[in-house]
Amino acid sequence: MLKKVHLRLTLLGTGVTGGILILTTLIYLFVWENNLWKNRFQTFQSDMNNVVSSLENTTVISGTYLSSLEAGGRYLVYLEDNGTPFLYGNIVENEERQDKQALLTEVKDYYEDHFDDMPKGLIFAYHTEFIYEKRTGLLSKDKFYVCAAILSKEQGQLSLFIISPQSSYQKQLIWQWLFFALINLLAILVLYLFFHQLTGYALRPVKESTEKQERFIASASHELRTPLSVMLSCAALIPSEDKKEQKRLCDIIENEGGVMKRLLNEMLLSASLSVSQITLEKEESEADTLLLNCVEAFEPMANEKGLTLSALLPEESIPPLYCDKHKIEQVLSILLHNAISYTERGGSITASLSYHKSGKRHFVFSVADTGIGILDQDKKQIFERFYRSDESRSEKEHFGLGLSIAKEIVEGHKGSIKVKDTPGGGSTFIMELI
Repeated sequence: MLKKVHLRLTLLGTGVTGGILILTTLIYLFVWENNLWKNRFQTFQSDMNNVVSSLENTTVISGTYLSSLEAGGRYLVYLEDNGTPFLYGNIVENEERQDKQALLTEVKDYYEDHFDDMPKGLIFAYHTEFIYEKRTGLLSKDKFYVCAAILSKEQGQLSLFIISPQSSYQKQLIWQWLFFALINLLAILVLYLFFHQLTGYALRPVKESTEKQERFIASASHELRTPLSVMLSCAALIPSEDKKEQKRLCDIIENEGGVMKRLLNEMLLSASLSVSQITLEKEESEADTLLLNCVEAFEPMANEKGLTLSALLPEESIPPLYCDKHKIEQVLSILLHNAISYTERGGSITASLSYHKSGKRHFVFSVADTGIGILDQDKKQIFERFYRSDESRSEKEHFGLGLSIAKEIVEGHKGSIKVKDTPGGGSTFIMELI
């Protein structure tokens, strides 16, 4: 499911950004090309004005001058003096010259057909419909700039046709468009890779959360299935057993039912708690009394396991703590229960309270044990919802939800909770409240 979402988000980001890039490029190329064509035509007009002016003011037409106009293939020139073609340059007829002459003749005929009574002076045309057949038999459709002029001379009339083929420039523009198309394709590829990484990074928390939930559901299903199987087995044996055995089987059912109840309660509480949703009923409470009540409540459990449970309180009086005392007691209960569960017989647990007034006043609760400790790689994740360490969360009473619940409650109080190693072995959980 996440792979499809990842792909769709990548394609969406690439498509939108790539579409904007292509549209911007097309607009730029369109404006740029139009300006280039306009500048080229203006240059052509300026050149033709100079040519016509030069022919008007001279009495002798130089073949060298006309040949220089055709040099480099920029212009093709056709000149008639009183209806007689003006021959100049190399008189050898080759294929290229014949092709040029055929084109010039077609242009001349076209204009003479459309302008039977051509006015005196200069006519400019930007035409794209000329198609001429080369000796290869191929058809070519190119753009041309055309200058047609009829000049009155003392000796008679001079007809001038000059063509500026734009085919080579058209090819350059086509290559330019292909170049920009290639650049856009490469840019879209880069965009795809970028959005693939970006969406992957954005979806990483969702993926991790989904994986944690899947692990939790698998673990919870196993935890629920185990006591349920025991309960069903015991229930099936009860009718065939004597009263003493029936009582033992009922005790087992009750114990396993308690396990299921605790698991379901923790699951429901974890699902309902979040920093934005948690409801606190704050009031002024004695922080030392909260700690002592929790320690006294867990003394029987610690004594049964052979552990030393003690409390350290400030010697001076401290102001009351403004908090939801029931939820803070719940956090302390989670920390004490974990400490007792993961400390071997003969160990010790110390719950302490300190008060600091540097800057903002804050209360610091800590629960230190001499138990099995927590691996460094687990310290970063033990407060995450749905996380359960295989190494330390192996007992039936723990489902990997307690510390995440504690973290939600503490953060709901705008406080912080962390864990560090106890000197000599074990773990110390520190809760700081303002």
